[in-house]
Amino acid sequence: MAATATLWATGTPSTASSGSDSWSNPARAAGANDNSRATYASATNGEAGTITCTGYGADTAMGSEIPASVDSVNAIVYYYVTGATTRWSSVTAQLTDGGTPLGSSTAMTLATSTSNSTVVPFTGVAAWSNMAGLGVQLVATKYLTTASTVNVDAVGVVVNWTASAVTGHTHSGGSYLLTAG
Repeated sequence: MAATATLWATGTPSTASSGSDSWSNPARAAGANDNSRATYASATNGEAGTITCTGYGADTAMGSEIPASVDSVNAIVYYYVTGATTRWSSVTAQLTDGGTPLGSSTAMTLATSTSNSTVVPFTGVAAWSNMAGLGVQLVATKYLTTASTVNVDAVGVVVNWTASAVTGHTHSGGSYLLTAG
């Protein structure tokens, strides 16, 4: 049986920068979209700002039964850039597990609309074992030296899975348990 859960990041996302600029108000990227944004402003060509949202609780949302498969994870990213989109080389999204990248990053279409949301599909990348530490990492890479800002309102995930036909097969604290059912 197929199942779906839509989840929002919790806690304060981690941030990094390849230069001297930094993220402002990163906690605003957690939770559902509410027009309260984490921002990364830069005027440095080639500088990249990274924000990683976590705390989705995907393993809890999926229940104690280990699923037959994790069919896909889609990231829902509410973000936009100020000024012209040509001021940024790219904004990419990538799934992580405890900070370790899963699969490849995917470039999102740059947008200046404050109501922009982008769905980034990831198929065949994540497994049940990745659900406890599931995260979404965004990397914004600056182009040219005209100042501009990336604004991130929310980063959610939609997890699609197929329930297991085996009952009594549960997950506990990183171990798999088979119990009589």
